[in-house]
Amino acid sequence: MIKAIVFDFDGTIIDSTESIWEEYQVVAQQMGLEEITYREFSRQLGKPWDVALKALWPGVDVSEFSSKYRRDCESQKVLEGVGETLEILKDQYRLALLTSRGRETLYSILKSQTLTQDLFELILHRDRLEYHKPDPQTLKPLLLDMDLTAEEIVYVGDSVVDAEFAANANIIFVGVLTGGASRKDFEELEVEHIISSLSELPGLIDSISRL
Repeated sequence: MIKAIVFDFDGTIIDSTESIWEEYQVVAQQMGLEEITYREFSRQLGKPWDVALKALWPGVDVSEFSSKYRRDCESQKVLEGVGETLEILKDQYRLALLTSRGRETLYSILKSQTLTQDLFELILHRDRLEYHKPDPQTLKPLLLDMDLTAEEIVYVGDSVVDAEFAANANIIFVGVLTGGASRKDFEELEVEHIISSLSELPGLIDSISRL
């Protein structure tokens, strides 16, 4: 029985992916780094900041990149239908956030948007995690804190890393096409449940629950 739904943040709750990609390109050009494709970029989404940067540009000076990266250029807009969807799901399921975004910017965005922290029973961000996606051990503190088993949760995310994490942790995954991964990306990973937006999630969860 599904008891909890756990969400990624960027590209799943917040429409930030395109603005992050644009700022990556700006900083890479300033630093004279090799050009990367959107697909290369998108396949690192969901990993911690420094891990993603080093995967894209081995040997990159993370501190310099971070100092040049303009956080205020990131879109903080809540994706359409997210608020309503979370309110619907909260009546039936326990909700949580599991993201590789750091505490400072995460809470700043939540505070500035229409979302309230009390929608989520638990919020796990990069600074609270010893392990990170796609490592399956990333899930352990959530299961302990919420007293759940892997079979009782669904993870919802927008990236290849999210899908890999769910597969590694052996949990049900729903891929949403509002962020980094395309339908083809998810299909290549044999993701069974793919939705165009979170507004489709309540109906899908009901269907999964009946299986």
